[in-house]
Amino acid sequence: MQKPTTYREALHRASSLLEQNQLNPKIAEWLMLHAAQIERREWLEKLNDIISVSLLDIYISWIRRVIEGEPYQYITEVEEFYGREFHVNSAVLIPRPETELLVEHVLAYRQEVWPALQQDQQIKGVDVGTGSGVIAISLALEDPKLEMLAVDLSESALEVAQKNADRWRAQVQFLPSDLLTSLQQAQEKVDVIVSNPPYIPYRDKATLARNVVDFEPHLALFADQEGLSCYRQIVEQSRDILRRPGLIAFEIGQGQDEAVVQLIHSVYPEAICQVKEDYNRIKRMVFAIVR
Repeated sequence: MQKPTTYREALHRASSLLEQNQLNPKIAEWLMLHAAQIERREWLEKLNDIISVSLLDIYISWIRRVIEGEPYQYITEVEEFYGREFHVNSAVLIPRPETELLVEHVLAYRQEVWPALQQDQQIKGVDVGTGSGVIAISLALEDPKLEMLAVDLSESALEVAQKNADRWRAQVQFLPSDLLTSLQQAQEKVDVIVSNPPYIPYRDKATLARNVVDFEPHLALFADQEGLSCYRQIVEQSRDILRRPGLIAFEIGQGQDEAVVQLIHSVYPEAICQVKEDYNRIKRMVFAIVR
């Protein structure tokens, strides 16, 4: 018969296992809180309680999955972004903290480019390759002047995004589209184009962490033309839909800033482009104001 185990003992063993496999031991606590469905403030009171055999079995299986490389966010189906919890699964990329900066800067540029909107005026934006919808939803919730569309080629991703919008009661319209193709066909016009598209060159696949390349959707990770194909297509398609003044906002891969700025200037020579860094001082975003 298995010896009764406390929450504290189970957590200690799981944390040690993760450390032995060069993984963040804090994941053990995050998974425990989710498996037990308790808030952290309740957690300290339960540490010395006996964990049920059924819950312990679930917990051990989750720890094994993480050790085998599966991102813990796909196990819990939750990730936080811009202060809110969002549903995620293997159909979408896991939102990264760096992308919060993309949202933050777009909100600031909205105020800079359109500083004096009338009460009934709105700015229309589109999030290209929306995935879980976190960018479009966050922008719509943070700035009521932003009327957001969101497009993705993946129907499964759009289902996740719609679920997130419903949870947060965000007014975002989701459309299936190969980048901006559907908007071109509908002769839609927008003021803001924001995108965190696939930008990893296929040649870099072997250098990625296992939990990324083996579990996250390749459609959202990799792009042709040294990772630049989506930027090129979005910028070229934008000719048909971007109003003046307009804003283009991209998250980019490391070392892609000059090439992306050149792509923008090849279509919009008059654009004012700015490159912004992420938390690690890596050039991670390109913004272009087109007047």
